[in-house]
Amino acid sequence: MKKQWAKLWCSAIASVVFLAAAGCAGQSKPAESASSTTPSPSTSSSPTPFVKGTRMRIPGKLSIVVPDGYIAYTAEQTRRSFHPIVIVPRGTPIEKADRTPQRLEILTYFTKEKGGKSRDNLFNEYTHWKQISELKKENAIKIDNSILYGIYYKRTDAIGTVSRQTWYRTIGNSGWKIDIIGPDNAENIPQELLDAMRTIEFAKQKQTDSG
Repeated sequence: MKKQWAKLWCSAIASVVFLAAAGCAGQSKPAESASSTTPSPSTSSSPTPFVKGTRMRIPGKLSIVVPDGYIAYTAEQTRRSFHPIVIVPRGTPIEKADRTPQRLEILTYFTKEKGGKSRDNLFNEYTHWKQISELKKENAIKIDNSILYGIYYKRTDAIGTVSRQTWYRTIGNSGWKIDIIGPDNAENIPQELLDAMRTIEFAKQKQTDSG
């Protein structure tokens, strides 16, 4: 009789141990939550290049180094209120400043559209223009803690073909468009104008860049 109770007792203990082990084996570690952080778009950020020239300040707008051999006209001089500055080769008469092919020109305007969207809209529009060739999007760049979005292209008209870059920046409801244009029938845009753009220091505003 005692042997039968001993066998039953051992059998019961073995069952409990088995069930406990099975329960532990059935448990799994909670899945780690996936990160919800969206990677930011890659930008090209490099030290501000040295540009031999003179820094010019437009109160409430920006400052920029005007390279040696160039002259800058302000909106008050050109009477183009939305163009705070245009940089052209020295000797260019003011009445031709907005038409000379070799220039850096800045336009400001009201917008609710982000800089990247403005760039994409221009890119899509230019894909249908016969006079536009070698169209491509540039990597976004950072200038004075602002992100700019640009395209490169060549444009042909009756005079010839010029290389151009167009860049967009939006802060709050303020849009900025920067055009950098090479000489007629030149293969590249002058490096001093490309470097001058990277010397821009924007006037401080309350809003943060909206891209």
